[in-house]
Amino acid sequence: MVRIAVIGCGVMGIKIAGNFSYFGHIVKMYDADLKQLDSVCERIHADEDELYRDGLIEVPKFVGQILCFSRLEDAVKDVEFVFECIIENLEIKQAIFDKVAQVVSPDVILCSNTMRLDLNKICENIQHKEV
Repeated sequence: MVRIAVIGCGVMGIKIAGNFSYFGHIVKMYDADLKQLDSVCERIHADEDELYRDGLIEVPKFVGQILCFSRLEDAVKDVEFVFECIIENLEIKQAIFDKVAQVVSPDVILCSNTMRLDLNKICENIQHKEV
């Protein structure tokens, strides 16, 4: 069982968290928008139901844990992976990565769900980077 933080509870964050949870991992979710955070369980259960109905998963319920945090520091504490799934804005992503990198140990793997931004630019200011 792996401990994973997912930063951002939008569509992609929910899908990524659900996928890890399905396979039994502990997922710690964070979003600055408390409304997004409050609806995590409802949206993940809706995804579970849809995936099961469509025959894409064999078990109707995810077996991992999903925990929600309103503080970034709490969400990334004691995790092995951090998946950033926030808006496609370089400055915002840089700020999140900088903040996360200050809190986690150097061996934590930081991942981005970016579709068009340069990872080298996103990570240019963090310590202990290997891109």
